[in-house]
Amino acid sequence: MEAIYTKEFIYERGTKADRAVSILFKKNSLSYFQYGEFVVVEPVWDDENEIRTNYETGICSFGSIKANILVKDQFSQDQINRMIQNGFNTEDISIADHV
Repeated sequence: MEAIYTKEFIYERGTKADRAVSILFKKNSLSYFQYGEFVVVEPVWDDENEIRTNYETGICSFGSIKANILVKDQFSQDQINRMIQNGFNTEDISIADHV
């Protein structure tokens, strides 16, 4: 069975726990082609109040998560900017956990 990660899962693992999140992208996903196989990020929430409320009430949402790349040495400035402006899609995540 394939894991499904929600915005709320990433919120709980990262922002709520005040930790970075390691993301392994699914091969051949858009995020995989844009950022590579693995990235360590700090999520940036445009709608943090909504995500926090969803987390507390058990609602699951999917979609794009903007983030700051924390380990930048293997990424171009274009990739770093793209992650901050556009982020990655939750459907592209193969494995996610806090660091």
